[in-house]
Formats: sequence, structure tokens, C-alpha cells
Amino acid sequence: MRERGGGGSRIRDSLSPQIHGDRPVGLDWLDGPGIEFRRESVRTEKALRSALEGVDTVIHLALRPEPAGPCQRWYGRIP
Repeated sequence: MRERGGGGSRIRDSLSPQIHGDRPVGLDWLDGPGIEFRRESVRTEKALRSALEGVDTVIHLALRPEPAGPCQRWYGRIP
């Protein structure tokens, strides 16, 4: 999500262990300048409204996890 006025990026992700494993790695870039990251789900109306406050553009990038286990094998397949 990008805040109005082009101020930066707002990222919300629950970092589900089913997808990211028990200890997510390689996410240091989330502490970068212009990035507001919160580890949370936006599956409730309250959380979604909060995440969208002051935002004019939304880019939704999510995988639908398979019920049987982790989805790490999909990483790197999407150009």
C-alpha cells in the first residue's frame, strides 16, 4: 500500500508459519526507509480499515497456501 502523496509503502503481513516457516528470514529490507511494516493479518474489517487509512493505492500480493504444508517451493517462480 502506498500512502497518499507518495510518502512510502505500508506493508501488512501475518508472516504465517505455514508459508514463511517458524522463523522468517531475509526480511531485513522491511526496516528500510519509507517502509512501514506491521506483522498482522488484515482479515478483519477493523484491521483492514486501519491498514487502508490514508492510502490511495493497494497492491495485494499473496499466495493461497496449500493445505498440506509450506509453500516455499513457489518462491522464485514468479518473475
